[in-house]
Amino acid sequence: MVITAAPGVEASSLALLEPRNGVYVMVWPDTEVAAHQADSPSKINERLARNIPIWHFAQNIPTLSMSGTPNISVNIGIETKMNTTLVESTNSDAMIFLTIYPFLAGDMDAVTDDDIRALAAQCKQLNAAGRKVFLRLAPEMNGGWYPWGQKPSTYITFWRRVATAVRVQAPATAFVWSPNVRGTGGFALANWVTPQDFQLMDTNNDGIVNGTDDPYGPFYPGDAYVDWVGLSLYYYGIRYPYHTNVVPPSSWFVQTMGGFGTFDFYKIYVEGHNKPFACSECSSTFFATQPAGSLLLSVPPGPGELAIKQSWWNQTVTSRSLLQQFPRIKLWGLFEFRKKEDDTYRDFQVLNQSNPNNVFPAFLADLRAAESNIPFIWAKSTVIPSPLSSAPSPIPSDDGASSHVVTVLGTSDASGQVFSNSLSVFVKSLAAGSLIACWFG
Repeated sequence: MVITAAPGVEASSLALLEPRNGVYVMVWPDTEVAAHQADSPSKINERLARNIPIWHFAQNIPTLSMSGTPNISVNIGIETKMNTTLVESTNSDAMIFLTIYPFLAGDMDAVTDDDIRALAAQCKQLNAAGRKVFLRLAPEMNGGWYPWGQKPSTYITFWRRVATAVRVQAPATAFVWSPNVRGTGGFALANWVTPQDFQLMDTNNDGIVNGTDDPYGPFYPGDAYVDWVGLSLYYYGIRYPYHTNVVPPSSWFVQTMGGFGTFDFYKIYVEGHNKPFACSECSSTFFATQPAGSLLLSVPPGPGELAIKQSWWNQTVTSRSLLQQFPRIKLWGLFEFRKKEDDTYRDFQVLNQSNPNNVFPAFLADLRAAESNIPFIWAKSTVIPSPLSSAPSPIPSDDGASSHVVTVLGTSDASGQVFSNSLSVFVKSLAAGSLIACWFG
């Protein structure tokens, strides 16, 4: 199959792991053993009858043992190191999208050179085994809900340290810079913001950090250190507080990515800096009704879970017109979790076959229909050894599309055979001077 570059993009200008044409569907699976969870890449591939091309996992830097003397990783349940066997069990050449959270060090400055070398060695092992890696380092750094957030003076130095070290060891690892979308307003300031960082974030020099300041620029590490740009861009509702189930307006994704007419992320970073775009976390939530006596808010279903989620995926994952308008959107990230957040119980899943509201059958039907005019890229069935194997496979080419199956018009050039922890964590952190509970994602 001949694959051409996206309109307006020369093949020679493609970024590391960027496909010439087509789009990836990435899944962040909830592998924790609990109700509506205990999922796995193999199970998801089997349900979809397709090989997901990229699996999203997360881990800490530094990585610490979960056994032995209790430490913060045990207390907050953070995965210390991703379980590569979950991807190996798919018997495919799927890539890994690895989010790195610098929680355990306490701050980015406390991450040592040895910690960074360990991460570089891990990526090197994955690459040497034939597994390509996307590395999303300390994401959502422009918000104040993570301890590394709103620290641009430290963040850029940290990013460059890690990128420089990893690239030397793991050449098939692409760095994804992924802030949180700003939306309709600015972010509240964390109580740890220093005068130096305040000045950096006050981009219009009016003595205030608010929605009129650039929410992204102070944190950008520079073109030489970034391969892809991305966003965490969810649909929670139309206005805060998000306690209502309402169908997203048809243009909500485009409006949000465009900063509602202010700081247009796609225009600034994809077009302006010539980077492919990954919607790193890109799901819609449904606020679940709670039983009597629950400490969480019980939100009426409103138009219903299917109507809300289907409207979202039809303006993102399955929208051909969107890709025509924004041809360098190359990756959609599905966040397959249910979690407690902001006094509500939020369901982001579309691949849960046990869902009683027919969400999964509808998503699969719309995905199949979209394959007639969207060149989705699926992983190819193959066996890649463990990264600890003594006989590593060669690294596939840097062209992400060439080693994967591109499905167009409902057909595939693969054999047709489909084979049958990430992160669900509860973190206690200080925010706005009080102890709050927050979940990753």
